Amino acid sequence: MAPRTAEEERRAAESLRDEFISSGTAEVDDNFTVDLACCSRYLRARNYNHDAAAKMLHATVAWRREFGVSRLVVDHMKAIEEEGSTGKIVNMPFKDQSRPIMLMRPRLENSQGKHTENIRHLVYQLERAVRAAKHADCNEKWVVLIDFGGYSMSNAPPLRTTRETLSVLQDHYPERLHRAYLVDAPWLFQGVFRAISPFIDSVTKAKIVFASSSSNSTDALIRHIPPESVEKCLGGCADFTYSADEYFSEDKRRLFGDGAVT
Repeated sequence: MAPRTAEEERRAAESLRDEFISSGTAEVDDNFTVDLACCSRYLRARNYNHDAAAKMLHATVAWRREFGVSRLVVDHMKAIEEEGSTGKIVNMPFKDQSRPIMLMRPRLENSQGKHTENIRHLVYQLERAVRAAKHADCNEKWVVLIDFGGYSMSNAPPLRTTRETLSVLQDHYPERLHRAYLVDAPWLFQGVFRAISPFIDSVTKAKIVFASSSSNSTDALIRHIPPESVEKCLGGCADFTYSADEYFSEDKRRLFGDGAVT
């Protein structure tokens, strides 16, 4: 049974956190610590069932180590940069008082058959969103904005990749999603959505909003997202030109040092 008061929720989170502290598994990596905020997310995702939340959290800790999340930049920067060269997934600039926005543009897919590389790139972007959320007044949640303009069979990811994307988001980044806006999703995507719907939990499904770039729908969209964080083609006023060199520059400086050539 879920707690009914803030105090009960706090005690539940403390109990889960203390379990990980006592086992020496609370400090996972630089971007993931089993603290009260983390435990609260996992507890909410499992309706405050302690055992279910602990099992989910243990699975995430194991996955992060097996996947090598903390070493993505060190071990795979070149491949990640190649995946991100088109800007198919971008963490948009945002103001501190708003929520981070992850923009996905399937039409810019550049490695359709490379499942592992696509998932690594996705996780890299999710980790950037986690870091951004730490500096925003947004309760650790972000917005996903999928622009389906130009979507076709030639750039649609394989169903396997789509299903693993969903699994990564639901299983290892619970209670991070504020809302997912699917803009101009064509009839072609409806079949894909029907295929993956059974694997989308009810909480996540309630956060999915189908929208249109038509003026009426766009007006509703930018009521929930600051227009300066939405591209002009979607009704916002973001004057944003994607540059892969600029986007990856900070990670490359950390990895290679200032002035390094890769």
